[in-house]
Amino acid sequence: MKRKLVILTAVLSFAVGSALLTVKLEYFAIFFALLFAGGIVFTIALFSNPKVGFLTYLVYCFFIAGLLKNTGLPFGPLMEVLLGVTWLSLLYNYKQIKWKEISNDHVIIALIWFSLNIIELVNPEGASLLGWLNEVRFTAFNWLLIAPLGFLLFKSKRDLDVFFIVIISLSVLGTLYGVKQYFLGVSAGEQRWLDEGGQPHILLMAGSGYFRFIPMQASLGPRRRQWLR
Repeated sequence: MKRKLVILTAVLSFAVGSALLTVKLEYFAIFFALLFAGGIVFTIALFSNPKVGFLTYLVYCFFIAGLLKNTGLPFGPLMEVLLGVTWLSLLYNYKQIKWKEISNDHVIIALIWFSLNIIELVNPEGASLLGWLNEVRFTAFNWLLIAPLGFLLFKSKRDLDVFFIVIISLSVLGTLYGVKQYFLGVSAGEQRWLDEGGQPHILLMAGSGYFRFIPMQASLGPRRRQWLR
């Protein structure tokens, strides 16, 4: 019954949204209608299976650095949005979830680390609140949201196989993109990012260590580097 209600709500939202977009945007409505339809399909799939949200987050994290470098748009907050809707899907399907799985050392450590970061708010040195928020967001808050998801959603050998297939496939794709950077050069957006001071030292001149589209150059391992500036 709940699933049918979600589907009906999604279909009605799509119909109303498409009509409004057609009136306001004319031909641009086609693009936005398709985008809206994709969002509805994703929402239905997500609330039918919470794993969809976590796998989407995993894939997105591989591409976010490339999106930021090539567009300059603030794609970062979408990470928390994906984690948030995944948790909403878990709560929606709470009867099928074995919540006792999150009672383990890893989740407890994540909770303790998050609590310690919260305590830093009363730091007598009066550090920047915005700086604290930006740091905690990646090093504590996201970890606290992710840690239980792995235990709640990935419990079978098939789940592990899917996880490794996604990771290996994205890693191969990243390698191919690095080859493209080596032979054809970086994109216009990436060059602009470098020109504006975007860590130019990570553009490696030794041959095989171009930054590709991954977030952290350190994850590529040790390389010989030639500073551009």
